[in-house]
Amino acid sequence: MTGTKLSRNELKTLFFVGRKLELLACYVPMKGGPKPRTVKAHRSYGYDMETLEGKVSRLSFESGQIIEGFSPAGNGFTEVVIWDSAGIAAAHYRLL
Repeated sequence: MTGTKLSRNELKTLFFVGRKLELLACYVPMKGGPKPRTVKAHRSYGYDMETLEGKVSRLSFESGQIIEGFSPAGNGFTEVVIWDSAGIAAAHYRLL
């Protein structure tokens, strides 16, 4: 599956306020599988998201990151991966 490079503006249309997502992977080791998130606000640095427990989770952009969208069926993006400058997945989200 190959991805399509997305701009931050294109990501903003996918990560609209109220959008449900699942965090599949990130820098910090995760326990218990995908973590549901809801986009709560667009910020200059990225996004504020709310977890099921009501805590705020931040997605912050850093210079050199690449945003890539994946569309396995070819009919719209279903997953987004944010790669750091070293080519490591900083965050991997499934769009719900």
